[in-house]
Amino acid sequence: MFNGTLLTDPRCIAPVKGPKRCGGNISTNDLEESQKLGKVIETMGQDKRKSVLKDIILLHVCKNTHRQKLEEESECLGRLVQKYDASLLPELSGPKSLIKESIVTDPQLFIPRFGPCSSDLSNTVKEVLRKQINPNQAKSGTVYVFACPSAPGYVKIGYVKESIKKRMAKWNKCHPQASLLYEEAFAFPERMEKLIHLELASQRRCLLGCKSCGKDHIEWFQVSIEEVRRLIQDWKLITQESELYSRDGRLSSYWIERLAVSDLMTSNPVLAYFEDSAIFDTWQSPDSRKNEDILAESFAKLGLAG
Repeated sequence: MFNGTLLTDPRCIAPVKGPKRCGGNISTNDLEESQKLGKVIETMGQDKRKSVLKDIILLHVCKNTHRQKLEEESECLGRLVQKYDASLLPELSGPKSLIKESIVTDPQLFIPRFGPCSSDLSNTVKEVLRKQINPNQAKSGTVYVFACPSAPGYVKIGYVKESIKKRMAKWNKCHPQASLLYEEAFAFPERMEKLIHLELASQRRCLLGCKSCGKDHIEWFQVSIEEVRRLIQDWKLITQESELYSRDGRLSSYWIERLAVSDLMTSNPVLAYFEDSAIFDTWQSPDSRKNEDILAESFAKLGLAG
């Protein structure tokens, strides 16, 4: 006889938040029907068995709320069938290991779990800016930001050298209903992504145990889209003011000279230099008290005064 608590549990198996389960009950008729199917499932071949398992699972999801959603999520329902086939039929599929939670991908049913993510703190923005770019890196592409309705307050920041639509289609397999919030074209997008990630290192998070691929995803950040958009736009303005890198990936002489004066270099103080062109003019020849005052002001903007 089909073995497992699924057949006798009168509660809906769908999770609602974290480990919590739906409070809905399964009707007596549905429970009896699933038990009848469970009595004959051992005698069936694999294809027929999985078809019956699908019916059993649907009978154990509340009719008023979650059954229709699960029927519409055919891919998710298929994965649930595989899970129950492996965990509730030990004599056919190996050791029994009860499923802990559904793999439902509807954002209303699954809340992603985030944890700390080890950030690369060995390099500063200034150090990364100075490094020559690997010749294998793409010379053009896009830095993008997307979010999921099931993870408010978190965004994914990445880069792509090909079509952003193709990349989003790929991510939608792991993050259903993900929406693209912002994109910006850059030369050497992988380097620009690295600089942006470094500025947000303290807010970096790891999405733990993706329900689709089983992996952890590490390029998530607990930050508002407004802050991310501002940061990306700042770097875009910097690259528009003066080219950061030559075509061979070397930092331009213009920026080599300007990096020499700062130990703390992020997008904000870099942009501060562009607020007054006199700062750069004075930098070259501080030969008067007035010019020295202006130069001192530029250091203050970089947080180096005193």
